[in-house]
Amino acid sequence: ISQAFERILTIKGSHESDVSLALERNIPKDNIKKRLEEATKRRSTLATLTSAVNAEETAITAEIGAEAARISARRKLIPIHYEYLFKDWLVLIAGNDELEPIIQQRIAEEEQREAEIKAKAEQEAKAKAEAEKVQAEAKAIADEMAQQQAVENPQDFAKTETTEPLGDFVITIRLNQTIQSQA
Repeated sequence: ISQAFERILTIKGSHESDVSLALERNIPKDNIKKRLEEATKRRSTLATLTSAVNAEETAITAEIGAEAARISARRKLIPIHYEYLFKDWLVLIAGNDELEPIIQQRIAEEEQREAEIKAKAEQEAKAKAEAEKVQAEAKAIADEMAQQQAVENPQDFAKTETTEPLGDFVITIRLNQTIQSQA
């Protein structure tokens, strides 16, 4: 029994890791051991005991092969670039539910979510560009008004534009051959 059990486990573990995990879920080691022990019940001779164990080993091996092929085919249905949508992949590939509608639904939901994110980002970019445009127009208007005010009131403009402290200045103008009273 133990040799047959070891051979079955070797066959079961020889598949890809994904398939092996799903096989363990669907055909646990305990069930295999119980089936082999059940095959030995009511066997009186060594020949019938060996024959029963070999027959059960063959049946279990065939069952594992068929289940591994089914699980492997189901695993291939999940697209690689959407694997992040299938965190429950083990339950999905080991189960008996129809897998294609589940895959299509999750992919459609993800594409819709991505489209909403893209639309929101485009809307935010458009709003930001519009805000920058309005801000630039407001700045241009403010600059133009400041320039007009500077032309109209040059003294005020000079006062507001300097960052240096204002001081008293003396301006001397020399006019040749002009007396101060004539000037």
